Amino acid sequence: DKLGELFIRSFKYLLILMTPIVFILYIFAEDIIRICLGLTFVENSLVVFRVLLLTFFINGLAVIPFVAVQGLGRADIKAKFDIIILILYSVIVYFMIKTAGINGAAWSKLFITLVDFVFLTAVAAFLIKFSAAVISNFRIFRVVGFSILLVLSFPFLEMIKNKVLLFTVSPVVLIVYIFLVIKKGMDEEEKKIFTGILKKWIKPAIAR
Repeated sequence: DKLGELFIRSFKYLLILMTPIVFILYIFAEDIIRICLGLTFVENSLVVFRVLLLTFFINGLAVIPFVAVQGLGRADIKAKFDIIILILYSVIVYFMIKTAGINGAAWSKLFITLVDFVFLTAVAAFLIKFSAAVISNFRIFRVVGFSILLVLSFPFLEMIKNKVLLFTVSPVVLIVYIFLVIKKGMDEEEKKIFTGILKKWIKPAIAR
């Protein structure tokens, strides 16, 4: 149970930390690219930027099950799987690049990263054998559900072409996500810690 608790806590906190960052970068990707690289890069780089951002997000979460599998002495499982996934990736990326160019390469990387993440998580869950009590106590499925809903809002927010409206709606969506995570996805101890951190960040900002 201690190992399961450590795994779930680590995954949960990393998910809560990364999701808002990815949300902001994804929604305002066009503006970020235009400011950093110029208007000419936006059209050709926007899809790649967003797809690789999601790839980075999933790959970041995969660190937790990866470390768990390694720490439990089954590094051989990951090594064997990498051989299989390399062959699969080579085939997929070849045809995707021929079909969709650089965008196809980005989508291929996202797909393989997702497959790797699911596999590692499944192996870690099998090795650790989480108890129902641990899963229930830490409300991990609620946080995962809220995060998935936030990610699913991306395509709808992309449809908003009015910048003023986008800058108004996006913070509201993010605030709702944070509220739900704190209210429904955390226990009392976690709420105190998280709200304390938020206060430390907000007070200096208001003072300025």
